[in-house]
Amino acid sequence: MEVALISERELETQRSAGCGGKTCRGRAAACELARQRGANYLAAARMSTQYLEDTVCVRKRLPLSLTKRDADCLRWETRNQRTVGSFELEMLDPQTCEPVRSLTRSLDPRTQGGPPEFSESLVRDSLEHAVPRLVADLFPRQHVVGDGQAKAGRMYAVYRGSSYRGLVRQEPGGGLEKLSCCFDLRAADVLVERNRYWLLDLAPGATGLVLSSRSDSELTLGPAFHVRASPVDGGLRYGIAMEATGNSDVGAVLGTGEVGYSFRPAPALTVAPILGVGVGYAIREGVGGAEDEDGYSLHGMALVRASWQQRLWFASFDAGWAQSGSYADELSIAGPVVRMVVGLRL
Repeated sequence: MEVALISERELETQRSAGCGGKTCRGRAAACELARQRGANYLAAARMSTQYLEDTVCVRKRLPLSLTKRDADCLRWETRNQRTVGSFELEMLDPQTCEPVRSLTRSLDPRTQGGPPEFSESLVRDSLEHAVPRLVADLFPRQHVVGDGQAKAGRMYAVYRGSSYRGLVRQEPGGGLEKLSCCFDLRAADVLVERNRYWLLDLAPGATGLVLSSRSDSELTLGPAFHVRASPVDGGLRYGIAMEATGNSDVGAVLGTGEVGYSFRPAPALTVAPILGVGVGYAIREGVGGAEDEDGYSLHGMALVRASWQQRLWFASFDAGWAQSGSYADELSIAGPVVRMVVGLRL
């Protein structure tokens, strides 16, 4: 790691020259110089000391007086003389001139009793002695593995301090593609390589489909439960759906195995074409005392699924077409099908 210092003269020169046509104020000049030099970080160190003392009245004009007016005091005495010192090393991102919180370090305040000519030097010595230990682990030692280049297609978990933020994938051009929602990438985030893994969805939902009965087509609604597995970066996905739909006249219970291929147009959004095949049971209530008609049959579905994912939950919407064989006389599935699902993603 290379370290370069910026002198006051350089800062004054940069302030006079301006920053990209604008006036340099505050730290803007230092950030501009750091950008010009290609620096990854800009460090701003602050050490401060403050002398404090307590002044108390030890003799009053009237010994029994309870007033606190200064005019009533005949003799003042200084007590509890002390110097308090602090140190902070703030790391800035030169591109934005914003603090990088994960790299900012500070020391606990130091306090030394005594008059300022004695206590201030001791506080400064104590702080200066502790600074090397404070910054020793600021940038961990790095060991080059192979050619030192991150391979395109590899996935990394993003950590800020000890907090997990999300998942990214290395793009061929060197950028990072977010594979999960609702986090931002910052300088000093730590990337930990992860193997490709699968997401497991456990989700209740609702289904609506059309049952054709004799010459009528009837809309049926009902609850459902889905178990789905998909790779986090997209690709082939699989699932099982159990659904029960019906109305006052007809009803059906369906079990469907699904296969599809998911795409990720945005970190929180996936879109997938889905094909499903399964077996179902349907029943039609008898009219005028006639017996109920029921039976089993195979069915198929062709769907498009859109899923919106947050950290631990997701919502999805399916729309498509369902078709079955005959469950009973002129009773079958034939028409649009829609699904709404909200669940946990593990």
